[in-house]
Amino acid sequence: MSERTVKVWRRGLLGALALVGLGCPNPNTYTTPRTAGSGSISHSIAVESWGFSLPATGGATATTGTIPTLPTYTLRVGLSDSVDLGARIANLSSLGADVKWNFLRSSFFDAAIDPAGQIFEFGVNDSSGSSSSIRVTYLHLPLLLGFNFSRTVSLVLTPGVSWGFVSGSVSSSDSGQDSASATTGALARMGFGVDLRIARNFALHPELTFLRSFGAEPTLLYLFGLGFNFGNLPSFDDVGGATAAPPPSYAPPPGYAPPPGYAPPPGYAPPPGEAPPPPAAPPPT
Repeated sequence: MSERTVKVWRRGLLGALALVGLGCPNPNTYTTPRTAGSGSISHSIAVESWGFSLPATGGATATTGTIPTLPTYTLRVGLSDSVDLGARIANLSSLGADVKWNFLRSSFFDAAIDPAGQIFEFGVNDSSGSSSSIRVTYLHLPLLLGFNFSRTVSLVLTPGVSWGFVSGSVSSSDSGQDSASATTGALARMGFGVDLRIARNFALHPELTFLRSFGAEPTLLYLFGLGFNFGNLPSFDDVGGATAAPPPSYAPPPGYAPPPGYAPPPGYAPPPGEAPPPPAAPPPT
């Protein structure tokens, strides 16, 4: 392959990668507050897009954008009945991890804290036009609040705070995407997700999270994704109560012994050839 062909392929690849967001803040969790238990292993693959709104500076108009990203993969391992560890490759371009502690669990409401971190690098242009690389670190501290409406549906809210740290600076000549990715300082966060448990070991989890920096001219970041979760997922069999007992008038099918304490309904006649059921046991004294 000639050198010219290699350059053409390289430019084409870089152009394709420019169409998707690489190295962006990724605060989504794709999980419920509830943990699956010690030794459990689950996986999540999410398709995502992220957007930003930068404040107007120096008379310029505000900069906005929404960009599709590469998928995010997360591996989650149960360390105990109430703690699990997550390791992720966000947008196939950055590394992250989180530790979730499920400190409250009930049939209707669950709560957990899920501190997480993410780190990535991307190239920027300085004032002289030369390229350099900066490293961005985000720390997230969300509170996961889960409202279990049924055994198959939960609403998950993720309020909290985040912090951004950057090892370099982004000049005004860089793209709005670069400036948004390198947002520094404290940020308020709020997320909304729905956990849809299609099967015992498979769930869909759409989630939308907003990050907003503090200050008179705040930066707004947001990420939407659809997570496909599979493996040893948390059990919600306690949601909705136990199965109701059969009514007192229920008659057992022919050939089956009646349940303990069963009393036949008034006027009940057994089928031909069947012995009548025994009378109900007297109540204990």
